[in-house]
Amino acid sequence: MNTSTDIAALKNRIPILSLIGQGVTLKQDGREWLGLCPFHQENTPSFRVNPDKGEFHCFGCGKGGDAISYTQLAHNMTFPEALHYLQERWGSAATIDTNTSSMSHANPSPLPTGPQRPATDASPAQADWTQRLRGGQEIAGTPGEDYLRTRSISSLFATASRMRYHPRWFAKPEKRWYGRPAIIYPLIDPTRGKDALVAAEGRYIDGKEKTDKTKYHKAQIAGPKGAGIFITPEALTQTFLIITEGPIDALSLAECGIPAIATCSAQNQPPFLAALCRGKTVWTAFDPDTAGSNGTQTLAATLATAGIQSHYLRPPEGMDWNDCLCVYGRRAMQSALAEHFPNIRVIM
Repeated sequence: MNTSTDIAALKNRIPILSLIGQGVTLKQDGREWLGLCPFHQENTPSFRVNPDKGEFHCFGCGKGGDAISYTQLAHNMTFPEALHYLQERWGSAATIDTNTSSMSHANPSPLPTGPQRPATDASPAQADWTQRLRGGQEIAGTPGEDYLRTRSISSLFATASRMRYHPRWFAKPEKRWYGRPAIIYPLIDPTRGKDALVAAEGRYIDGKEKTDKTKYHKAQIAGPKGAGIFITPEALTQTFLIITEGPIDALSLAECGIPAIATCSAQNQPPFLAALCRGKTVWTAFDPDTAGSNGTQTLAATLATAGIQSHYLRPPEGMDWNDCLCVYGRRAMQSALAEHFPNIRVIM
């Protein structure tokens, strides 16, 4: 992409409202959308987005421009870096297999960037775990972003999935192995609303469980277990539904253009899962270990009683989907998965 014509064509393809809406809460005000400026402190919204013109402008700090300049400012990128980032997501079709098929880019949906309040008034138990969510931070610029980078997951994609970072997740004085840095996965009950947060899983990122599994937990769920699912962008809007065991696996598939959900457990399945699967081609994509295989069989049997057939999307032996992403890379995974999903669109 070297010509002004190419750049103009790219900007025309970018839905600036969706791009900015991933990090800024916007409300419609006539033909424009209004929100608090992400580039300076303010209490009264002065940041406006005009989707018809593909432009934004803040009347408080004076910053403004198009999708490219917003990306530069929001993510501290150079002009070439911003072009590359945007071209990957909204540019021309990204090839999966040059002999078979290709992937095109679709518009990511604007999603809230932080954990939302429960769908109903908090009981004392709910108040306890929702209190733990306080102190959660945006992923970008935290150790959570560094951890995700080691797992080949974009912090921008994590933000779009409403993930957070917490420096002392689930701190309890009487349990000294808690209160550690973690990335937080929101668990949603979509049958109660797309923002119905019912629990959250914190995945510790300090690696202590590798040295002492009996003393240090790998993850800790706040809220009722098996009550919600982790959802990557667009996962519930496809003609298929891919169900993974862990959120990092769902993110890994989503990074390759295959949006997925995660149950956060091979055995504890939310009661609404069958309802989400109706009318869709269902794939279970659990780990190929004993727990994953047992979970796959349990879920398949549960769905079968509801008259729903499921298929198994199995990663290579001894690997999970994040292992595949880290070892083989996004392009190779896209090529391998194209057999089952030839028309899938890269959404981020």
